[in-house]
Amino acid sequence: MRRLVLILFANILTLIAAKAAEVSFTASAPSVVVVGSEFLLTYTLTAEGENFRAPVIQGFEIKAGPSTSRQFSTQIINGSVSQETVNKFTYVLQPVKEGTFQIGAATVDVKGRKFSSNVLNIKVLKGDDAKAQQQVNDEARQSYGFGDKDLFVRAIVSKKTPFVNEGVLITYKLYTRVSLVGLSDVSFPELNDFLAFEVDKATDLSYSMENINGLNYRTAILKQTFAFPQKNGVLTIPQAKIECVVRVQNRRNSMDIFDDFFGTTTDVKKTVYTEKQTVNVKALPIGNQPADYSGIVGQLNIKSDISGTSVKANESITLKVTVSGSGNLKLLEAPKIAFPSDFEVYDPTINNNFKTTSEGTSGVKSFEYVIIPRHAGNYEIPETKFSYFDVSSGSYKTLAIPSYNLTISKGTGNGNNGDVLTSYVGKEDVKVLGKDIRFITNNRFKIHRAGEYFYGSGLFWLFILLPLILFGTAWVMFRRNAELNANVVLAQNRKANKMALKRLKTAEGLMKADKKEQFYEEVLRALWQYSGYKLGISPSDLNRDNIGQMLNLNQVPAETITALIELLDTCEFARYAPGAVTGGLQQTFDNAVSVIGNIEHQIVKK
Repeated sequence: MRRLVLILFANILTLIAAKAAEVSFTASAPSVVVVGSEFLLTYTLTAEGENFRAPVIQGFEIKAGPSTSRQFSTQIINGSVSQETVNKFTYVLQPVKEGTFQIGAATVDVKGRKFSSNVLNIKVLKGDDAKAQQQVNDEARQSYGFGDKDLFVRAIVSKKTPFVNEGVLITYKLYTRVSLVGLSDVSFPELNDFLAFEVDKATDLSYSMENINGLNYRTAILKQTFAFPQKNGVLTIPQAKIECVVRVQNRRNSMDIFDDFFGTTTDVKKTVYTEKQTVNVKALPIGNQPADYSGIVGQLNIKSDISGTSVKANESITLKVTVSGSGNLKLLEAPKIAFPSDFEVYDPTINNNFKTTSEGTSGVKSFEYVIIPRHAGNYEIPETKFSYFDVSSGSYKTLAIPSYNLTISKGTGNGNNGDVLTSYVGKEDVKVLGKDIRFITNNRFKIHRAGEYFYGSGLFWLFILLPLILFGTAWVMFRRNAELNANVVLAQNRKANKMALKRLKTAEGLMKADKKEQFYEEVLRALWQYSGYKLGISPSDLNRDNIGQMLNLNQVPAETITALIELLDTCEFARYAPGAVTGGLQQTFDNAVSVIGNIEHQIVKK
């Protein structure tokens, strides 16, 4: 038994050594402090070490340290043994002057190896201004112990003069000098003239320090939203409403000895509002706008890959186009590539990988086209140009998907393999390359009476006149279609409903899959694209005001116009606050179908 225990103990020690964590040595301290306030500088080592050497610390007075502490723990989970040793070296520092200071790397030896910590940059704010502090104290004495300057919230706009569809960062920031318990009610405004995407952030508030008008505040970012203005002119960002819960010290009653000895507190609610902000949105240049402008504003790159350029007929080819960069990429549509007419082309598969941060919306959007050549020969997929508006230079930039030369050889099998020039109908119609055999008719002969001639009969004249009639009809239809296609606006008007129904069909699939964000995006695209095509509005001028004005000119009833605008607002709001939208996906889908159907029936045809 003793031998078994020793073997088990030896195995445990072996596993502990094998599972030992990687050594880390890190420094931590607040990024912003105030002159005269003490704070902790801590070095954490996840191992046993020796010869700890701190860096030269300038700009701060060392009030205490280094004090050391050690933690040791062992865990055995499902037979897996892990050991952790943590050593901490802590200093108490006090900043002596305003500025930004760097604390260099400390060093320590672990089993003959030297480890260095990270470098810290600490910003030191000046202390509170005496005059400003006195004004705050006077205001506090007239209220619950704090005033408007002790607690407020701001809406900070990153750019006041953006272009249409250029992203603007809106930061809602809380400033406090009081004991804030929590937020009981937070209401952010709807951005009706923007396409908005919320920036991902931690759920808990993370506080920092900031000096405003001579006073130091604890600050926290409540929410950040990247908004893309949809029209030019002066746009307003409405107020946000924040209800805060503040814990205040009760004023003591000198007649109560217990109240004099034990302090009591009260939680007080205070509602604060942001000030309304405005941005002056600039219209995109019209004079030099390329014909192939994609509607995207930002900074983009494009690349393409093709699975093969030498294949057999009826074999599939995959062409992948990848667009990367920053901007309103979520609205990017598939590039219109002019594939050869003999190719069978399927709708592209679209993949999105976006991330919205305080730096903007960026990521990658790819389109995969599956094409199948049906005949042998040499073909070319021509170059496809792709233009966007570059915000850094304030001009349009053009990218290109390069041309591809394809060599299609004869296929194999019983189907159309590249040898057959015409589709098979019957033996009489077959024509094969490289062969001299032709099928002749093998039907029974029909015998006619003597004196009966086809020439001059009614059927003869019908065969003579019918091709002329058909040719004339085809010519008239061809000319009419050519005139309609020459008018880009009219051509878009004709296919507006078809494209909207196609997008709504996609949205219905997303709804059934309960993909809420993608559903609202697809419905929103359907409504914007339908409105632009149906009313002949260019992407740069496509906004609610122009849509309402054009629908009114086309004698569309006011209730239909209102329904369309409300549906646009619902879809945009749902993209960053889906839980606040009432009615559900099905109701939004039904409303979209109804609105588009009503406009189709109500609009005046010219």
